[in-house]
Amino acid sequence: MFRRFKLGGGPRRAFGGFGRGLALVCALAAAGAAQSATTVFSDDFNDGDVSDWTLTFASAPIAGTAGLAARAFQGGTVFEPFFLAPPGGSALRVQGSRSFIAPVTGSYTLALLANSYECSGCTMSFEVLVNGATIASVAAPSNTALSAYSYSLNLAAGSNTLTLGMFTTGASSGRFGARFDDVVISTDAALVPLPASGLAAMAGIGALAALRRRRFQPDIPAT
Repeated sequence: MFRRFKLGGGPRRAFGGFGRGLALVCALAAAGAAQSATTVFSDDFNDGDVSDWTLTFASAPIAGTAGLAARAFQGGTVFEPFFLAPPGGSALRVQGSRSFIAPVTGSYTLALLANSYECSGCTMSFEVLVNGATIASVAAPSNTALSAYSYSLNLAAGSNTLTLGMFTTGASSGRFGARFDDVVISTDAALVPLPASGLAAMAGIGALAALRRRRFQPDIPAT
């Protein structure tokens, strides 16, 4: 004799479980997509090596008086575009550049610490450029502390160029420059592919399928 199969909890309860499972899948996928900022470039100069930066501009009048250096400062190491001013002084600029890869086209944030040398009788500034365009030129004289700065960037996917430099309206004699540290370029844009969210969604779908099988399994009475 055949008996009617009893669905566990009835159709309404089963599909209620389906809805909760679907919500779980969506939550898992959203959690994977909600990534924290992704760093695409950083340099803290702690290794003391600036050979991966290139001297791209120097208006110092005498060969050998301008350069890029890693120097000790306030217990750390900073990147320093500098020049040695001859007696008499003049307006001078020194810049160093390095390329980096932006994985996607979109909005990025450039964060760094910086200051410029103190200068008596002249204005000393640090400069920040991206792909040749000036992002900042800031007079921030200090021989005791670095200040934090942050800039918004719109970058195309592929190779881009970051330039850090210094400028002075005139320097009578001695060493002049700007200091940079903890340079970070990051983005909140979703980077494709997103394996974490994809795996989370797949795991959630598998769990949902198991839930449905369990809900619809018939109760077969013992003979």
